[in-house]
Amino acid sequence: MSFFAKLFGKKEGADKRRFERVEIPLNVAYSLEVGGALRTGLLNRTKNVSLGGVCVLLYESFARETGIFINLSVSDACSVTVKGSIAWQVAYKEEDGRTRYETGVKFADLDNEDKKILQTLIKRYARTDR
Repeated sequence: MSFFAKLFGKKEGADKRRFERVEIPLNVAYSLEVGGALRTGLLNRTKNVSLGGVCVLLYESFARETGIFINLSVSDACSVTVKGSIAWQVAYKEEDGRTRYETGVKFADLDNEDKKILQTLIKRYARTDR
């Protein structure tokens, strides 16, 4: 936290977050509507997960605030599907030259059952050294 932020009690970056983010590598599928057409994507991964959203690594760029359904494969027998919206994207190049997009998705609706599953998962992956 910067001197200014400490002095005036302002929070910056990760300090602003309401929910703890934990690095959890999950398989992700998504679907959304773009220009009246349904788009789906498979073979994507999460970077981190919280109860407020998820950071996923995608091969496509989407506009901010685009509605999206994210399916997180928690295990072979369990998955969580959540409605959300694109909060931000940052493009980068992979070693093979392809462009990939680190994408923040803010959850819009998280039912109690899915919330419990994610809470359990986050606790399991949370660092114990904090």
